[in-house]
Amino acid sequence: MTRPEQRILTTHVGSLPRPVALDDALAARSAHGGPAAYEETLAQSVADVVAHQAATGIDVVNDGEFGKSSWTGYINERLGGYEAQPIEPGAAPLLSGKDRADFAEFYAEASRTGRLWYLPDGRLRNTTPSAPVQWVCTGPIAYIGQAALQRDIGNFRRALNGQSVPGAFLPVAAPASIEPGRRNAYYASEEEYVYALAEALRVEYETIVQAGFLVQIDDAWITALWDRMLPEMDIEQYRRFCSLRID
Repeated sequence: MTRPEQRILTTHVGSLPRPVALDDALAARSAHGGPAAYEETLAQSVADVVAHQAATGIDVVNDGEFGKSSWTGYINERLGGYEAQPIEPGAAPLLSGKDRADFAEFYAEASRTGRLWYLPDGRLRNTTPSAPVQWVCTGPIAYIGQAALQRDIGNFRRALNGQSVPGAFLPVAAPASIEPGRRNAYYASEEEYVYALAEALRVEYETIVQAGFLVQIDDAWITALWDRMLPEMDIEQYRRFCSLRID
C-alpha cells in the first residue's frame, strides 16, 4: 500500500450495503441451488462497489463483503468440524442481553416478523430462520473454504483493474466473533477450542495477505458479549475471557 505523506488516507469499516440484485441472487441460490447466476451477479456487484468507492474518493477500498452470506455466518461454509443441531432450550446467548430484557416487546415482534433489517430499496427481508440451529463443534476444526476464498480474491483483483487507489483490503471475522453461537462439544477445554478456531481461521487471514491485500480482522462481539453474559460473569472473569481471545 502506498502511503502519501501529504494527507491521511481514508477508508471504512468494511461492510457496504448489498445491492438488491445480489441479495435476490443469494436468496435464489440458497433456495434453488443455482450458483451460475449468483456468481455472475456477485462478480459484477464487486466490480461496481469497488468503482463506486474509488469514484467517491475512498483511498483504501474493499469488496463490500459481498462474497459473504453475512458478517460471521459465511464461516459456516468455510470451517469443517461443525454440525448444525437444534438449539437447546436456554442455549441461545445471542438472543439474550439487557436490551432484549428492557425492550422485550419490541424484540419479540421484530423476531416474529423479521423486521430488524431492510433492503436498500425499502423492502423487508425476513431474516428470522424458520428452524433455528446452533453450530456445534463435533470434530477437529479445519479450514475448508479455499474455493470460496479464492473466488472472493479473484473477484476483488479483477475489480481493482484500472482503479487507481493506494490500498485494498478484505475484511474477515475474528475468532472471538465466530465463537458465539458455535458450541464446543469436541475439545477438552475452552482454551484448546479457541486456539483451534484461531488456527483454522489463520488460513484465511494468511491467504489474503499472500494475495497482496490488507486483511481487516473484525472483532465486534468481544465488546458486545459483556451485556449478554451478565450476571453470570463478573468484570474480572470477563477480562480473562477477553485476554484469551485477544492474546
